[in-house]
Amino acid sequence: MNTNPNLSNKLTVKQLEEEFGKLGSAEGFGRDSQVKFHLRLVEAAHQQAIDTTKNKHGDGRDDATVLVEAYYNARQGNNGTQWDAKAPNIRKARSIAKKCIELGMWDKSGNPSEPWETVQHLMNARRSLQKQHTENLDDACNTLLRFARAQLKQDTVLPKDRLHSFCYKAARQINREAEAYVESICKTAIGLKEGSLKGGAQSDAKEIVDIIVAAKNWLAYNATGKTRAKPEAGDISSLMAAVEQVAKA
Repeated sequence: MNTNPNLSNKLTVKQLEEEFGKLGSAEGFGRDSQVKFHLRLVEAAHQQAIDTTKNKHGDGRDDATVLVEAYYNARQGNNGTQWDAKAPNIRKARSIAKKCIELGMWDKSGNPSEPWETVQHLMNARRSLQKQHTENLDDACNTLLRFARAQLKQDTVLPKDRLHSFCYKAARQINREAEAYVESICKTAIGLKEGSLKGGAQSDAKEIVDIIVAAKNWLAYNATGKTRAKPEAGDISSLMAAVEQVAKA
């Protein structure tokens, strides 16, 4: 749990509901209100004002549900659209909101300013790329969500030199089948190295280790969604070269 003594304890869910109601009503006046909503969730969770406690506000109503409802209703205005917590778009919105709250609650670094400080660096990095009219730049919401998913898997704060990689759209030419294929190769190579494959085959030869390293590098880079202009270390060409070496051995 974050224990920053400078964080305010006065912020309440009710105050956030009112704040998001105003923000939602301003959606038509500024496309950035959606990312402001998500960023505010991260910040409020970091301040320990909200969390992921189930049924906190009644059956099936946690902080994410209550705050998404306030924002959604304000966005819809008087167009007659009714709140339906089970609707696919609402379920997705609640899931994203929960992910933002989980990010704000992340406290494995031991630094009371994190992860909020790095989230701000992330948004600054994206704004810098936007000013440069960088191609394949994803929107701020997707950038934040991509970062959240990666950060929540870590025990330390993601380094600042990796932040740009979360700002790009997924490369279209990298399809799911290719990723699954590389994951299969990596899993098999790890099993061979550890001797956990069916039949007990085992080898810790350098070529096997090279396959594991190349596969992991490829998968890690592929996860960023950034497109390479040319093959580099960790590209699929490196992986296939390692596989061919073992095949010839």
